[in-house]
Amino acid sequence: SARGGGSGGAAAASAAAGEGSFQVNCGPNRNAKQIVQEVTRALTVHGVSFRQTSNYSLRCQERGVRLRADVVQAERGSSFVVRMTRVAGDVWHYRDLCARLVADMCL
Repeated sequence: SARGGGSGGAAAASAAAGEGSFQVNCGPNRNAKQIVQEVTRALTVHGVSFRQTSNYSLRCQERGVRLRADVVQAERGSSFVVRMTRVAGDVWHYRDLCARLVADMCL
């Protein structure tokens, strides 16, 4: 669930250790298309190269770290989640990148 309004850092995030997965819960008033637009905006602001591979999935790369960002529904009929998964590269750089992106997203 989202906390407080305003810009940046408005979403609750959690990292799953080991697998390299980072998850951001989105507010109930956003549809999947709006969330994808916000993710692409944050990627652009941070200079991360990306390619949209489907309506709700992006492949991203920055300095040797590759990740996949997917917008998925948490449960049927509920709000959406942005799930970022490390594909390749340094885990610490990946975590730093995810933290910077999440801090800039207004979800």
